[in-house]
Amino acid sequence: MFDDRLATVLRMTALGQAGHHTQFRQLLDLLGTLRDDKAAIAPHEAGFARLAELRQLIAPEEQAQILRESGLRLRNPRLVAVLAEGEPRIGAAAMATARLTEDQWLALIPELPVGCRGFLRHRRDLPARANGLLARLGIGDLVLSDAAHETRGVTLDQVPAAPAPLSEDEEHEESEPENEAETPAVPLPPVAPTAIEPLLVTEPEPTPEPAPPAAEPRAIGEIIERIETYRSARRTPVLAPRLPLGDATASEQSTSVMAFDAVTDAEGRVLAASDPVMSEVLGMLLTGAHPGPLVTFGDGLTPAFRLHQPVHAGRIALKGRGRLAGDWLIEASPIFERPRGNFAGYRCRLRRPPRPSAAETQSPKHTAADRMRQILHELRTPVGAIQGFAEVIQQQMFGPAPHEYRAHAAAITVDAARLLAGFDELDRLARLQTGAAKLESGESDLAEVFGETLRRLRPVLEPRDAVIELETTGGPFPLAIARNEMRLLAWRLLATLAGALAPSETLSLRLEQRGKSAYLTCDLPQSLRDLDAFDEKRRGALSSGVFGPRFALDLAAAEASAAGGTLSFADERLDLHLPLTGGGLLTPGAQANSTRKVTGA
Repeated sequence: MFDDRLATVLRMTALGQAGHHTQFRQLLDLLGTLRDDKAAIAPHEAGFARLAELRQLIAPEEQAQILRESGLRLRNPRLVAVLAEGEPRIGAAAMATARLTEDQWLALIPELPVGCRGFLRHRRDLPARANGLLARLGIGDLVLSDAAHETRGVTLDQVPAAPAPLSEDEEHEESEPENEAETPAVPLPPVAPTAIEPLLVTEPEPTPEPAPPAAEPRAIGEIIERIETYRSARRTPVLAPRLPLGDATASEQSTSVMAFDAVTDAEGRVLAASDPVMSEVLGMLLTGAHPGPLVTFGDGLTPAFRLHQPVHAGRIALKGRGRLAGDWLIEASPIFERPRGNFAGYRCRLRRPPRPSAAETQSPKHTAADRMRQILHELRTPVGAIQGFAEVIQQQMFGPAPHEYRAHAAAITVDAARLLAGFDELDRLARLQTGAAKLESGESDLAEVFGETLRRLRPVLEPRDAVIELETTGGPFPLAIARNEMRLLAWRLLATLAGALAPSETLSLRLEQRGKSAYLTCDLPQSLRDLDAFDEKRRGALSSGVFGPRFALDLAAAEASAAGGTLSFADERLDLHLPLTGGGLLTPGAQANSTRKVTGA
């Protein structure tokens, strides 16, 4: 049977990163399943060449991610050796994914780079002879401490007779031959085959390497002496006595821990953890069926751990006064042994809960106002679109339209404009109540603005024979508010009162100065003394807003509060209080201290 899969893959035009990734995966799958013999590999040399080209085009971290994908088959020693020659992260992924036979491992391990041999030490499924070969080559487990790392040794017959002077890295990789017989290797705690990947490792602080001897070593004894001298220098602490003046306490010097990994056994006790917290959590009862003495479980954790179920964002608290004390979020995946499937513990990651955002710490009043503003923002778009289409029909922009349709479109345009105006008022109220908006600062005179507004209302009040009188005592009344802002407040207040007046009804407003404040008072019209009932039946031609007098007065109260004053309407009375300033653009009429009466009819 003719196999043209490789030719098909090589004919594919790989454009962009997505195409490179796809072809890279296909080549890994094809080359990774080849038989380990020259006859099978020779026809696929073009595939190895194309793979080398793709490795230059794909970032190393992306290659490592592809190599760790489930379902990838790396069973060819030639391909594993090629991948091991890349960057350490690629070699680590290849060593974790490769599935070779015992004989293939024995033939491949001596040819691997030293770093990749170290990555193999993290695998728990290597054949015994392969582990023995790694031990004879002197590659220690990278997650062990320095003391345990130094106990690994090699035999004398594995050292060359006349080696070149060793570099610092080579000395670190070389091991002392005599320690193998004296001190056995320190084993890791028993962890299930599916245990977590290597945890956080803290590199020791580098120390200066001792000066090499003048003459090149010529014997095994000299090499051993140099290695011992180097290690002694690393173990010897630098003595620098000093007075503890101004030193921080131990709790202040300790660095905070925001997350760490841990592996627990079937009883829930920690077997291994991230290096920075290993000594603090080792042996702690963390994931037991019942919380340990130093642990408090949140809701739902006890039954989940009892039934060996996964845990996502579980709440857990560690007791004590150390840096690990406090609340944590735990992610835990159960571990099951092979091949019998016995429960072996949990693979966990603990992280601090996120700090509450500013939105979460807001008061309920502000939160409700923000939600209202969001709703208004979402409503403006469809209403604006409806208004635009109605104007297109009413103005016959795209062609003639029946008069009946144009009349409906005109009515829709008016209704949409009223809705948008109402949205603006609602948004202004929400912004003023939450402090998100401020009144524009400037200079204005309260008596002058109210007098001007009453003159504008006179044509509306005269047909009904209604009158609004403004009586001012004292003055002037300068305010630190822009004139247009005061016009809005005056119109909102006076238009609401004017719209509620009955025919031939007279309303008297009294404006006076008390200290450094201006006070405007009046009796509410009869129809406004029951605002809820008036809202339901109002149908006047004059209106201060689309939501009725109660909303208009609430908005006016919010504007007065933003100006530093108050507006209250209760017990059949309306009171407006605003603080005055020491100056302003005042007209000569406003500067008169005598009583003055302005009539809005």
